[in-house]
Order: sequence, then structure tokens, then C-alpha cells
Amino acid sequence: MAAVQYYIVDLGKSFIHGRLVLQHSLRAGGGTCELARARQVPEEEVNAALDRYDNGSTTRAILCEVIDQMAFNGTTFAIPHRELLGLCKRVAEEQQASNQQRISA
Repeated sequence: MAAVQYYIVDLGKSFIHGRLVLQHSLRAGGGTCELARARQVPEEEVNAALDRYDNGSTTRAILCEVIDQMAFNGTTFAIPHRELLGLCKRVAEEQQASNQQRISA
């Protein structure tokens, strides 16, 4: 089974540019719209540092497979900014449901 990986969305840069901007894999503080240059973060690392990777105000962690399916020619240019907001909301709802299941189990 493949490890779950996340792209980290830079919400500030995404709002400024009106497109999905991901954290760069090599440049600290850098952003990119190219999937090949974007940092992929393992689920364990995201869960261990939610304030950094998925705080909802500056960053959101989105499953790599979701972004990969929405991308066009290896970039995020084709993913509309409004879709970003919907995607973040859906991911947050899924995470909440998952947490509720863990708590009730």
C-alpha cells in the first residue's frame, strides 16, 4: 500500500494569484504551480504538525491524488480559485467526519 501524501496549499499566495499555489519542494517559503516542483508531505508529518501544514488560515493539506486528478499538463493553472475553496471545505469536512469516527470507535 502506497503512503498517503499531501500537497501543501499556500492560501495567501493562492488568493493573490487567483490560482492554486503549492509549497515548493526546494525553496523555503517559495510557491509553485508545477506539480513536479511541489513538495509532497507524508501524512504522518502533516498530522504531527497541523499548525504548520493544515491550519486553515495560511495553509491547507490536500491529498496529492486529488490535485493530480484536477491538474492539467502537470500544473495547477487549470484549477480555478473557487474550486480551491470548495476543495478545502470538502477536505475539512472529510477530516472532521474521520475524526468523529475515531472518537466514537
